[in-house]
Amino acid sequence: TFNPSADGIRTATITLLNNDTNEGTYTFNIAGTGTTGVGTNPINCTTVSGATLFQQNFEITPTVPVLTYTGTSTTTSTGNGNTPAAPKYVNGTQGIEVNNAVGIIEFTTIDASSYTNTAFSIRLASFSSTSGNGAETTDYVKLFVSTDGGEHTQKKLQ
Repeated sequence: TFNPSADGIRTATITLLNNDTNEGTYTFNIAGTGTTGVGTNPINCTTVSGATLFQQNFEITPTVPVLTYTGTSTTTSTGNGNTPAAPKYVNGTQGIEVNNAVGIIEFTTIDASSYTNTAFSIRLASFSSTSGNGAETTDYVKLFVSTDGGEHTQKKLQ
């Protein structure tokens, strides 16, 4: 486990002694970059093949493992939309909604550096409150991803 006490490059020397008389001692150097305080309370992942790392379904008691978030200009959506007349959430009893505003949902920073072949998925839908209103061509969703704890972001979807 790499648990840095300060930011910056951390180095160590590992020495493996050998009790085989015709083999020598193995010594090698390792290094890692320490990042303390990345984001707000970063969540460390445990390596488990095929596991769901985190999820957020916006229920009163979210499905675990929970990915926490903060929302700006968002409300809880329940019930059915008008057009389409279908539930305003994927499953459960509620979802998150942005209505005629610029809404932001920011998820807690997670550290998935011990994983390979990770996948991120999100489900979006557009509903209107009347048959005469709905998504316009000027409505959009932007998805930003940061690989350095929020210092820089990259737009991945619009």
